[in-house]
Amino acid sequence: METSLLPITVIVAITIFLVKEGLELWRKHQAHQRQTLAIKHMIADEIEKNNSVLSTLISTLVKIKDEHENFKISLLTTPSGSLRIGFKELTGQNETSWPIPNVSRAVFNKTFVQIASLNSELFKEAKNAYESVSEIEHIRDSLIDHIEDNAWQPDGFMVSFTEYGLEELIDAYLNLSRLYKTCTGNDLDKKKLRTFA
Repeated sequence: METSLLPITVIVAITIFLVKEGLELWRKHQAHQRQTLAIKHMIADEIEKNNSVLSTLISTLVKIKDEHENFKISLLTTPSGSLRIGFKELTGQNETSWPIPNVSRAVFNKTFVQIASLNSELFKEAKNAYESVSEIEHIRDSLIDHIEDNAWQPDGFMVSFTEYGLEELIDAYLNLSRLYKTCTGNDLDKKKLRTFA
């Protein structure tokens, strides 16, 4: 009688072990999926913020490139410390200004290494987008530095810079759009002024 029970006991023990291992693997897979989804959501949010920066920079560079003979440019600092770019017509009293928002990279900085361990395809897209965010920041900072040095009518250097900047910003938009599509399945048409990160 004992010999017939031993195989059943062994079979039950093995079955219990396999079920427990299967449940553990499923639990880890679900946690991995939730983590990936959360990171994609955070990245998409940051891309929307940077899309707002891109849009502002593109509008600014186009205005400088197309209308540089008609106005002087200056930087204005608001009481809260944010920057605005101002355009004053050479003939007339018209003045306009708009914010030059900061580039957002907090989510990229926090999650970049983690993305590599979660999803290799997502990491490849994130790497290209991260480089593009650095380029956007470089163009923003270069524009600000040049205006601070010369509160003036744009010169030949600035006009050349706008051409270079516009090409780089279009490439950056394409890289951010690809990552956004990977994260959300949607085209990048949203803009945000702030992120939760």
